[in-house]
Amino acid sequence: MVADSVVAVEEFVLSVELSTFSAVVFLLVSVAVLFITSAVLSFVLELF
Repeated sequence: MVADSVVAVEEFVLSVELSTFSAVVFLLVSVAVLFITSAVLSFVLELF
């Protein structure tokens, strides 16, 4: 019984870590996309 609960807790912690990691990666990617988009827009505005 104890081993089962330990395994369940470990799986829960792993899933929480994975979801947190994916959320951080998504945040970083969205920030990078915003930064690149603003840089491209300013570059295009300077051309015209």
